[in-house]
Amino acid sequence: MGCTLSAEDKAAVEQSKMIDRNLREDGEKAAREVKLLLLVRDPSIPSPHPSWLA
Repeated sequence: MGCTLSAEDKAAVEQSKMIDRNLREDGEKAAREVKLLLLVRDPSIPSPHPSWLA
């Protein structure tokens, strides 16, 4: 009846810490990441608007 962790429990704790660290780092990276959507008109597709509006 001791308070020490078994080798298996220690490994599980370390794995949990590693997963938490990776999740935190991925979240920080995603927060710094900028996503840019470029919309370009394709001249081969007919426009539903009159040409003087384009």
